[in-house]
Amino acid sequence: MTARRKDLLLNVLHTAGDAPEAGAWHASLLRTLDGVDADAARWTPAPGRPSVWALVRHVSLWKTALLEVLDHGYVDPKPLDAADWGDLPADDAAWEADREELARLVRLVQQRVAAADDRLLDRAADGLGGTLAEQIAQNGTHDAYHAGQIRGLLRLWEAQGD
Repeated sequence: MTARRKDLLLNVLHTAGDAPEAGAWHASLLRTLDGVDADAARWTPAPGRPSVWALVRHVSLWKTALLEVLDHGYVDPKPLDAADWGDLPADDAAWEADREELARLVRLVQQRVAAADDRLLDRAADGLGGTLAEQIAQNGTHDAYHAGQIRGLLRLWEAQGD
Protein backbone atom coordinates (compact mmCIF):
# COMPACT_ATOMS: atom_id res chain seq x y z
CA MET A 1 0.00 0.00 0.00
CA THR A 2 2.84 2.41 0.76
CA ALA A 3 4.09 2.60 -2.81
CA ARG A 4 0.75 3.59 -4.31
CA ARG A 5 -0.08 6.10 -1.56
CA LYS A 6 3.44 7.52 -1.61
CA ASP A 7 3.40 7.75 -5.41
CA LEU A 8 0.12 9.65 -5.26
CA LEU A 9 1.45 12.05 -2.60
CA LEU A 10 4.65 12.61 -4.58
CA ASN A 11 2.64 13.26 -7.73
CA VAL A 12 0.54 15.88 -5.94
CA LEU A 13 3.65 17.55 -4.50
CA HIS A 14 5.48 17.52 -7.84
CA THR A 15 2.54 18.68 -9.96
CA ALA A 16 1.67 21.50 -7.58
CA GLY A 17 5.20 22.37 -6.52
CA ASP A 18 7.77 22.18 -9.29
CA ALA A 19 6.52 20.37 -12.41
CA PRO A 20 7.03 21.99 -15.78
CA GLU A 21 3.76 23.29 -17.23
CA ALA A 22 3.62 20.56 -19.85
CA GLY A 23 1.32 17.82 -18.65
CA ALA A 24 -0.35 19.79 -15.88
CA TRP A 25 -3.64 21.64 -16.17
CA HIS A 26 -2.20 24.39 -13.99
CA ALA A 27 1.24 25.86 -13.53
CA SER A 28 3.25 24.61 -10.60
CA LEU A 29 4.19 27.01 -7.84
CA LEU A 30 7.84 27.30 -8.84
CA ARG A 31 7.07 27.65 -12.57
CA THR A 32 4.60 30.42 -11.72
CA LEU A 33 7.47 32.34 -10.14
CA ASP A 34 9.78 32.07 -13.16
CA GLY A 35 10.89 35.54 -14.23
CA VAL A 36 9.09 37.39 -11.43
CA ASP A 37 11.19 40.32 -10.25
CA ALA A 38 11.15 41.95 -6.81
CA ASP A 39 8.94 44.86 -7.93
CA ALA A 40 6.24 42.52 -9.24
CA ALA A 41 6.62 40.27 -6.19
CA ARG A 42 6.22 43.20 -3.79
CA TRP A 43 3.17 44.72 -5.54
CA THR A 44 -0.25 44.38 -3.98
CA PRO A 45 -3.57 45.31 -5.60
CA ALA A 46 -4.90 47.00 -2.47
CA PRO A 47 -3.88 47.72 1.11
CA GLY A 48 -4.18 44.66 3.30
CA ARG A 49 -3.97 42.24 0.38
CA PRO A 50 -1.05 39.82 0.09
CA SER A 51 1.64 40.25 -2.50
CA VAL A 52 3.33 37.46 -4.46
CA TRP A 53 6.27 37.77 -2.10
CA ALA A 54 4.07 37.47 1.00
CA LEU A 55 2.49 34.35 -0.51
CA VAL A 56 5.93 32.84 -1.17
CA ARG A 57 6.92 33.43 2.44
CA HIS A 58 3.58 32.02 3.66
CA VAL A 59 3.99 28.81 1.64
CA SER A 60 7.59 28.45 2.82
CA LEU A 61 6.54 28.84 6.44
CA TRP A 62 3.98 26.04 6.23
CA LYS A 63 6.38 23.77 4.33
CA THR A 64 8.83 24.31 7.18
CA ALA A 65 6.07 23.37 9.63
CA LEU A 66 5.39 20.14 7.73
CA LEU A 67 9.10 19.31 7.75
CA GLU A 68 9.20 19.94 11.50
CA VAL A 69 6.39 17.42 12.02
CA LEU A 70 8.06 14.93 9.65
CA ASP A 71 11.36 15.26 11.51
CA HIS A 72 10.22 15.70 15.11
CA GLY A 73 6.60 14.58 15.28
CA TYR A 74 5.25 17.94 16.46
CA VAL A 75 5.11 21.62 15.62
CA ASP A 76 3.66 24.41 17.73
CA PRO A 77 1.38 26.36 15.36
CA LYS A 78 1.18 29.49 17.56
CA PRO A 79 4.63 30.90 16.65
CA LEU A 80 3.95 30.01 13.02
CA ASP A 81 0.66 31.91 13.04
CA ALA A 82 2.44 34.88 14.62
CA ALA A 83 5.22 34.80 12.00
CA ASP A 84 2.85 34.45 9.04
CA TRP A 85 2.18 37.51 6.87
CA GLY A 86 4.98 39.61 8.33
CA ASP A 87 6.67 42.62 6.79
CA LEU A 88 8.70 42.16 3.64
CA PRO A 89 12.35 43.17 3.31
CA ALA A 90 13.15 46.24 1.23
CA ASP A 91 16.19 44.49 -0.23
CA ASP A 92 15.58 43.09 -3.73
CA ALA A 93 18.23 40.40 -3.16
CA ALA A 94 16.01 39.03 -0.38
CA TRP A 95 13.38 38.21 -3.03
CA GLU A 96 15.82 35.92 -4.83
CA ALA A 97 16.83 34.36 -1.50
CA ASP A 98 13.17 33.72 -0.61
CA ARG A 99 12.51 32.16 -4.05
CA GLU A 100 15.55 29.92 -3.66
CA GLU A 101 14.46 28.94 -0.16
CA LEU A 102 11.00 28.00 -1.43
CA ALA A 103 12.54 25.87 -4.18
CA ARG A 104 14.76 24.16 -1.60
CA LEU A 105 11.75 23.46 0.65
CA VAL A 106 9.63 22.13 -2.23
CA ARG A 107 12.33 19.63 -3.10
CA LEU A 108 13.12 18.77 0.53
CA VAL A 109 9.49 17.91 1.29
CA GLN A 110 9.45 15.67 -1.80
CA GLN A 111 12.65 13.94 -0.68
CA ARG A 112 11.32 13.33 2.82
CA VAL A 113 8.05 11.93 1.49
CA ALA A 114 9.94 9.67 -0.93
CA ALA A 115 11.83 8.24 2.06
CA ALA A 116 8.71 7.82 4.24
CA ASP A 117 7.16 4.48 5.13
CA ASP A 118 3.57 3.61 6.11
CA ARG A 119 4.31 4.02 9.79
CA LEU A 120 5.48 7.58 9.29
CA LEU A 121 2.67 8.49 6.87
CA ASP A 122 0.07 7.17 9.34
CA ARG A 123 1.54 9.08 12.30
CA ALA A 124 -0.45 11.97 13.74
CA ALA A 125 0.67 15.39 12.52
CA ASP A 126 0.67 16.89 16.01
CA GLY A 127 0.16 20.61 15.88
CA LEU A 128 -1.27 20.53 12.37
CA GLY A 129 -4.02 17.93 12.68
CA GLY A 130 -4.77 14.68 10.90
CA THR A 131 -2.08 12.29 9.79
CA LEU A 132 1.15 13.14 8.07
CA ALA A 133 -0.20 11.68 4.83
CA GLU A 134 -3.19 14.04 5.04
CA GLN A 135 -0.96 17.02 5.79
CA ILE A 136 1.34 16.14 2.90
CA ALA A 137 -1.64 16.06 0.51
CA GLN A 138 -2.88 19.36 1.92
CA ASN A 139 0.58 20.85 1.45
CA GLY A 140 0.35 20.04 -2.26
CA THR A 141 -3.12 21.53 -2.62
CA HIS A 142 -1.89 24.56 -0.65
CA ASP A 143 0.81 25.04 -3.32
CA ALA A 144 -1.74 24.77 -6.15
CA TYR A 145 -4.11 27.23 -4.46
CA HIS A 146 -1.43 29.85 -3.92
CA ALA A 147 0.07 29.31 -7.38
CA GLY A 148 -3.35 30.31 -8.76
CA GLN A 149 -3.44 33.39 -6.55
CA ILE A 150 0.05 34.33 -7.68
CA ARG A 151 -0.91 33.97 -11.35
CA GLY A 152 -3.89 36.25 -10.76
CA LEU A 153 -1.74 38.83 -8.98
CA LEU A 154 0.81 38.77 -11.78
CA ARG A 155 -1.91 39.35 -14.38
CA LEU A 156 -3.14 42.34 -12.39
CA TRP A 157 0.46 43.61 -12.07
CA GLU A 158 0.95 43.29 -15.85
CA ALA A 159 -2.33 45.12 -16.48
CA GLN A 160 -0.93 48.10 -14.55
CA GLY A 161 1.39 48.77 -17.47
CA ASP A 162 -1.37 48.75 -20.11
